[in-house]
Amino acid sequence: MNESWTTGRLLSWTKEYFEHSGLENPRLCAEVLLSHCVGCSRIELYARFNSEPTDRQRSQFRELVRRAAMHEPVAYLVGSREFYSLNFRVTPAVLIPRPETEMLVEKAVEHLRSSPAFT
Repeated sequence: MNESWTTGRLLSWTKEYFEHSGLENPRLCAEVLLSHCVGCSRIELYARFNSEPTDRQRSQFRELVRRAAMHEPVAYLVGSREFYSLNFRVTPAVLIPRPETEMLVEKAVEHLRSSPAFT
């Protein structure tokens, strides 16, 4: 039996592949790459779970998966990264925002809000 490559099957296979490749957050990486290739948000992938991406979308996805498995940062592959609820364009010429940096920003904002200058 020849199963079709639905969105759900692609996500499942890619997550396992990324786990074996040693990527951090393999499911998230798979979702970011596939949503980029099919042109939708990550949450929309689940509404399309049984749909089949086009041959062109699957081909693009396959290439990005190959590069990600070689530890090329996903943010560079898709050209953007969410940080502090904002979407930033990233290239290899810039540092990728990290979750730890977001925590640092939250602490700085908290400190500034409690500062006498802001009361």
